[in-house]
Amino acid sequence: MRSQEKTWDKLGRLAPYYSVLVAEEFKPENLTTENLAAFFASGRGHVTRLMEIVHEFRPGYMPRTVLDFGCGVGRVTIPLAEASDRVIAVDISEPMLEQARENCRSRNLANVEFMTSGEFLQLPEACVNFVHSYIVLQHIPKREGYALIGKLISVLQEGGVGAIHVSFHDQRSSVRRLLSWTKSHVPGAARMHSLLRRDGANYPPMQMNAYRLDTVFQMLYEGDCHRVLTHFSRHGPHLGLLLIFEKTPQESF
Repeated sequence: MRSQEKTWDKLGRLAPYYSVLVAEEFKPENLTTENLAAFFASGRGHVTRLMEIVHEFRPGYMPRTVLDFGCGVGRVTIPLAEASDRVIAVDISEPMLEQARENCRSRNLANVEFMTSGEFLQLPEACVNFVHSYIVLQHIPKREGYALIGKLISVLQEGGVGAIHVSFHDQRSSVRRLLSWTKSHVPGAARMHSLLRRDGANYPPMQMNAYRLDTVFQMLYEGDCHRVLTHFSRHGPHLGLLLIFEKTPQESF
């Protein structure tokens, strides 16, 4: 099993909600009924705002077949399933997928199909009319991430809409970035850091990767996604961009 799969399988077992939204109230020991409700309300709010933006961008558009990449425990998958005919929910972590299945079952949602990242890569081209990935790709090594972006573009049907989020700038100091890289890539470094901080949780570190926007825009251009709307995001010191695009071949301006 690759290191990233091990990391996310462990996070999916130890702290599935906290690893989706890193906030104290979503740690296992703090996950009250009220905090759990707030967690899922944040996903519903995300989808509501996203669809408002999409409808301004593409009046009359409706998501029918949706692919939610990096679904986690179903925070965004659930409201997407309520608003569409079918959702394909993809995640690298089997424990995350099992939690998402249970969350959908408890809400009587039968229109969600779950698959691993490897199964996602086997999907045929042009099989969905909406693709979504938010605060996910930043945790994936860039080389793999670019390939996944390419796949997300390829499974989108002509006339379909995509909403993909990428981080593009890390405002942390070089020392903090080096420490983060060391914890993610050097065996034992994360455990040693936890011991020094007296952090008993010992959650494996999540990578934070900044993507080159020129590379991402080139992929959109070459994938016939020539209408693009952008919205900036900030998560702590990490600057990102939400790219909303339509797959519509057209001549260059």
